[in-house]
Amino acid sequence: MPFDPDARLAEWRKSLLDISKRNRLIKFAAGRGGGAYLLRPSVGDLWGRLVCEGARLTFARKAEILGLPPEVVDADTLAADFDPQSGAAAGADVARELTEMCLRSPNLPSDHLLTEFTDRQLAARLTRLFRTAREGATDHGVTTLFAAFGFLRWFESADSTEEVLSPLLLVPVRLERETVESPFTLRAEDEDVVPNHCLAELLRTQFRIKQPTAAECPLSADDPGCVARYVAAVAAAVAHVPRWGVVESAAVGVFNFQKLAMWEDLGRNAARVAAHPVCR
Repeated sequence: MPFDPDARLAEWRKSLLDISKRNRLIKFAAGRGGGAYLLRPSVGDLWGRLVCEGARLTFARKAEILGLPPEVVDADTLAADFDPQSGAAAGADVARELTEMCLRSPNLPSDHLLTEFTDRQLAARLTRLFRTAREGATDHGVTTLFAAFGFLRWFESADSTEEVLSPLLLVPVRLERETVESPFTLRAEDEDVVPNHCLAELLRTQFRIKQPTAAECPLSADDPGCVARYVAAVAAAVAHVPRWGVVESAAVGVFNFQKLAMWEDLGRNAARVAAHPVCR
């Protein structure tokens, strides 16, 4: 049979995209190995400050916002995983109430990032993300830490009860701190905003849904309304699917884009690769 370079190239590209739920680009979670949802500022304000203005934003410490001793905010029962035998449920309720108090507090600065975690949990989570991102940059020369803007909430089938959240737009970011005792800060890298290509491939192949293209929704770090238009376009594309929708929230996490970069390179150089003597 004749060799079809275009078909072979398409297969190579497809093999580089992981569209399984093992991939955080498909199923994002804020568990121990995942990232952290950013409760404040709002998605629009965060995009404006972090991406458009290039501001450096500080992760808030709840003890400082509420004027409480650290040992109160970071009590062991608040940091424990749910365990009916240990009574940690009450601690989880207190942790949520402390988060709500911070959201209502006038002491929460507009340039500070608030998460659901206690101060101790947050420090551990950000330290892990910081080290993982540094290893990716040092060992492989790739950016792995991103801020995610907007999520698609979807289900694999009509009778599925498992809700899956997939990020829509991703902005390369960097975590920094002056000393080990200082709070972490977050700032955007001088790199392009990228859509979630893995999610686009999953939607195209499994659900015949097309995500907005760059021509339909241009992505620019200088455009304050960029994220709102893109999220709205995705919402319109999935509006016909029961229970599906978009969630206007933001998060920070580690995502592996190494193979995705190869996928993009193959796409840009498809004609040259197909014309190569090896492909004939």
